[in-house]
Amino acid sequence: MESTGWAVIHCLAPEPAAETLDRLGYTTYLPRYRRRLIGVRIDARGRRIRTRGLGSIVDRVLFPSYLLILWRPGLRERPIHLAGGRLLRYLPDADGQARPKLLSVELVDEIRRRVADGEFEPKPKPRRWVNIAAPELRELMAAE
Repeated sequence: MESTGWAVIHCLAPEPAAETLDRLGYTTYLPRYRRRLIGVRIDARGRRIRTRGLGSIVDRVLFPSYLLILWRPGLRERPIHLAGGRLLRYLPDADGQARPKLLSVELVDEIRRRVADGEFEPKPKPRRWVNIAAPELRELMAAE
């Protein structure tokens, strides 16, 4: 008996595969996080251009090369292969069936919650201030 859950799809380019499968009516999930590129901005064509400014904020895929698809019994696998993906499966059991590796709906909901909370986004580094009035630094500066 097959169950419902989120199947893991391995693909080299998950973003185009997700777009293709979405157009075909599949429910996909590609978790992303936001990241600031310092000294680089992304133009309309997706190319990186060096700058002297703050750069730009881009969306990055949380799990590179992996895509999640809502798996239901009777779902066809051929469109997944045509989109450039490969369904991850367990080894065949005693019946000779190789069942897909499924993540529970609760686990994917937890990933969604954490992505929405910004848990995977890089935290800014704290600035370190140097107290030049400290006696140790005054001695070093006087020695020079």
